[in-house]
Amino acid sequence: MANISGTVNFVFNQNTTTPSQDIGCAIILDSATNQNEVIDSEAITIVNGPGPYTIQNNFLEAFFNILFTGGGGGLTANTATVTTASLTQVTLSTVVNLKVGDLLALQVPTFTNLGGNPSNWTVGQVTNISGTVVTFTPTGPDSNSSNPPSTPGQARWNGINPTDIQIRRNTFNSRPEWAIFGTAKSYFEAKNGVRVTIDGNVFQGRFSNIALQNRNQTGDAPWSVNKDFTISNNLFAAGGFIIVGIEDGLHTTLQGSNLLVTNNLFRVPSPAQPGQTYLAFTGGGTGVTFSHNTVRSNSDSMLFGALPAVSGVIFRDNVLNSGSYFFNCTKGDTSLATCWPGFSHDHSIVINTSRAAPPAYMSSDFVVNNDAAIGFVNAPGADAGGDYHGYALSSASTFKGRASDGTDPGVNFQVLDAALGPSGRIVRSRPRRRLVEIAEMSRLRTSGSIGHATR
Repeated sequence: MANISGTVNFVFNQNTTTPSQDIGCAIILDSATNQNEVIDSEAITIVNGPGPYTIQNNFLEAFFNILFTGGGGGLTANTATVTTASLTQVTLSTVVNLKVGDLLALQVPTFTNLGGNPSNWTVGQVTNISGTVVTFTPTGPDSNSSNPPSTPGQARWNGINPTDIQIRRNTFNSRPEWAIFGTAKSYFEAKNGVRVTIDGNVFQGRFSNIALQNRNQTGDAPWSVNKDFTISNNLFAAGGFIIVGIEDGLHTTLQGSNLLVTNNLFRVPSPAQPGQTYLAFTGGGTGVTFSHNTVRSNSDSMLFGALPAVSGVIFRDNVLNSGSYFFNCTKGDTSLATCWPGFSHDHSIVINTSRAAPPAYMSSDFVVNNDAAIGFVNAPGADAGGDYHGYALSSASTFKGRASDGTDPGVNFQVLDAALGPSGRIVRSRPRRRLVEIAEMSRLRTSGSIGHATR
């Protein structure tokens, strides 16, 4: 089956109570088969639905986003008709499941919102409910409509997000030869997701990212959110980074929160990655922790900050390069507090690659001049593609046991090995093949499980 393209291999339905249960095979798709057209392909897409979902032991390929959640507009059973309206108060046909503090989407004539986007919805945070009369305060990017809600018009609140997703022991493969078709987007892009665990996976092929980019895609789903994510014990075999954009600047959403990035290994990019890179790009949200990661792929900075700010960031016990700028806030006065209010960082080993003296704020971390000062087992061999255990601290390292928890800074390789399973599962795809590969999959469990696909 040569020269076949497709946009989606797995699509979970938008049922508000149960995930789709009618998928019988896994498809690994070379979507860049037509050199005259490149499409936005995904191997697995979960548009909406409460889960639980288990994605485990699969080999997954796609050109654009290998795994994708959210992005299709919000579903809700909680709707009403607006019968009377002002800029801060509406009367609704029902207020079932609506409470003070909720975000309420209200249909209005088209306007340009604060994000510069056309919108047909204003959003308010509910401050009072008296019978079916609801008082609200307009909030977020969709707060500036000069018209009151339409009468009659629709009101929407408290919908669903993709929820309870387990992503374990998969290989995400983005083929380097696909680079001739342009830049792929992400290994995994989450526009919405709640209680998501990404653990023990191998991300390989091209340098790419995991992108948490909160989106109220159609403006009418302000309950959209990315929160309660754990990204742990993963091997980024070609390097990579995390995008923390868990507060939508385009339409009003809930603020994303509670992200843990821990015990991940980011190897040297191969082929070499042009441009400046970092462990994470941040822009919106609260409660984000980076701990015990070992990173060999960052050249710009450790964190690259944009607005909106991310509050409550903890950066601790990592091993990585400083890049040119250490912590690089690019907005306002460029101070750490501008991009990361309440920022806490300590006990990381930082290799000073900036060609300058470290900033004074780095006194709570361990700044060294080169790899030799750390005492790796065999960093040059690991950088050249050899055993990744070369990034462990040797018994002679002066930093043994000096993390904040009394263990070694950086990755705990015993925990990483156990999560990855046998031999790290790195699989090499055959170069430039133009086939759609169909893999058998074990029985799809009623929980919405995708698993054990083989090639």
